[in-house]
Amino acid sequence: MAQSRSKNASRNIVFGLLNKVVTLVLPFVVRTIIIYTLGNEYVGLSSLFTSLLHVLNLSELGFRSAIVYSMYKPIAEKDIPRVNALLNEFKRVYRIVGCVMLFAGVIMSFFLDKLVKGDCPPDVNLYVLFWIYLFNTVSSYFLFAYKSSLLMANQRRDIISTVDMVLSIIEYILQITLLLIFKNYYVYIIIVPMYTIANNIFCARAATKLWPEYTPVGTLSKEERKDLYSRTGAVLGHKIGATVINSADSIVISAFLGLSILGIYSNYYLIMTSIVSIFTVVYTSIVPSIGNSIVTESEEKNYELFQKLYFITAWVVGFCSCCFLCLYQPFMRIWVGENRLLPFYMVVWLAIYFYTWQFRAMGLHFKDAAGMWKQDLLKPYIGAVINVATNIILVQLIGLVGALISTIVIFVIIYFPWETKVLFNDLFECSAKKYLINTLIYVLATCGVSVVCLWLCNIITVNNPVLQLAIDIAVCCLVFNGMYFMVFKRSKYIPEVKAMLLKSVRRN
Repeated sequence: MAQSRSKNASRNIVFGLLNKVVTLVLPFVVRTIIIYTLGNEYVGLSSLFTSLLHVLNLSELGFRSAIVYSMYKPIAEKDIPRVNALLNEFKRVYRIVGCVMLFAGVIMSFFLDKLVKGDCPPDVNLYVLFWIYLFNTVSSYFLFAYKSSLLMANQRRDIISTVDMVLSIIEYILQITLLLIFKNYYVYIIIVPMYTIANNIFCARAATKLWPEYTPVGTLSKEERKDLYSRTGAVLGHKIGATVINSADSIVISAFLGLSILGIYSNYYLIMTSIVSIFTVVYTSIVPSIGNSIVTESEEKNYELFQKLYFITAWVVGFCSCCFLCLYQPFMRIWVGENRLLPFYMVVWLAIYFYTWQFRAMGLHFKDAAGMWKQDLLKPYIGAVINVATNIILVQLIGLVGALISTIVIFVIIYFPWETKVLFNDLFECSAKKYLINTLIYVLATCGVSVVCLWLCNIITVNNPVLQLAIDIAVCCLVFNGMYFMVFKRSKYIPEVKAMLLKSVRRN
C-alpha cells in the first residue's frame, strides 16, 4: 500500500510539473505581448476579472474537496453504488451552482464601473468582457466537471495534468498568434471559454474510459447527505478565507488606485503565484497519499512524516523567498522595463508575504488530508472580514503596500496560531513546542541567509542586465543552499530526506 501511494504521488507530481512548465511559460509570453502591444491597463483588467470570478466561485468552493474526500473510502472498498451516488449528488449540486453563479454575475455586473478607478481602455467594453469571463466560469458547471472528482479520488491527477497541458499549448499558441495579428483584447479572451469547454469534455471522457462502472446514479441516504453537507460547510469557510486573501487585493487596488497600478502590481504577483502553483502541484499530488497514511498508520508515524515534509517545505519556501528578494528587480527590469518597476521596499514586503503565506502550507494540507475542516470553522470568516477591512483602510492610508501588510498580519496573527492549535491538539495529539521552535529557527535562518545573498548581489555588479541576473541567480542558488545546509547539516531530517528523494527517483 505504501509503495502504491508513493508511485501515485510521484506520477502525479511528474505530470503535474510538466503541465506547469507549459502553463507558466506560455502565459508569460502572452502577458508580455499584452504589455507591449496593448498596455498595463489590459493586464489590470485581466487581474480584476479573474479576482471577481474567484469571488463568485465561492458558491462551489468546498464541495469538490468534500466529495473527493468522501470517495476515498468507497473507492478503496470497491463500493460502486456509493461512489455513483456521490457522483450523482455532485452533478446535481453543480447544476445548482451554475445557476447561482449566473444570477450572482448578473447582480455584480451592475457595480462594475465602481470597481475601476479612472477610465477603462477605450477599445473595450467592460461589460462585454465581464460576460465572456462569466460564461467561461459558468460553463463548467453545466458540462462534466463533476467527473474530474473520479480522477482526483483515484490519485490520477496525472491525466488531468496531461489534458490540461495539451489543451493549454493549443490555447496559448492561438492567443499569441491572434494577438500578434490583430492586437485586440477580444480575440485573446474569446479563446479562454473554448479551452474550458474542451478541458471538461476530455477529462470526463478519460474518467469514463477508465472507470465505466462509475456513473451518476442513485441517491445518498439522509445521514450520508447530512455528513457530506456538514463537511462541505466547513470546507467552504476555509475556501472563502483563501479566496478573499487571493482576490481582495486586486479588487481594492483597482477600485482605489486604478488599473495601471494594478497592472504593474499584477506582473509581480504573477511571478509569485506561478511559483505557488508549482508548489500546489506537489501538494495536491501527495495529499491523497497523506490521507491514506493518516487512516492506516500510527499518530507517531504521521507526526514524523509531517516534520520531515515541513523541513523540506521550510527550506524550499525560504529559498524562493530569498530569490524573490534578490531577483525580482533585475528580472522585472529585463522583462517589463524600468518604468514598470515597483519600489524596492515593495519587493521586501512581497518576499515576506510569500514566506508567511507558504510556510504554513504543509500543515494546511495535513489538515485537508485528514478532513479536519470543522475544528477551526470560524478562523477563515474572522480572517476574511479583518482582511477586507484592513485592506481598504491601509490602501487608502499608505498605498499599495497596505494590501500586502494587511494580509501578512492575518497570516501571522490569526491563521498560523489557530492552525497550529488544531493540527497538534486534534490530529497529532501532542505538544506543538518542538514545531514552534523549529519554525522560529527556520525563519531566522531564512532571514539571515537571505540578507547575506542580497548583500552579495548588491556588491557583485556588472553593466549587462542579463549577465547581472545570471550572477544573482548563481548567488542565490549556491550561497543560500550552501549556508542553509551548513546550518542544518546535523538535523536528522537531512539523511531521511535524501533517502526519500533517491528512492523516489529510482522508482520513476
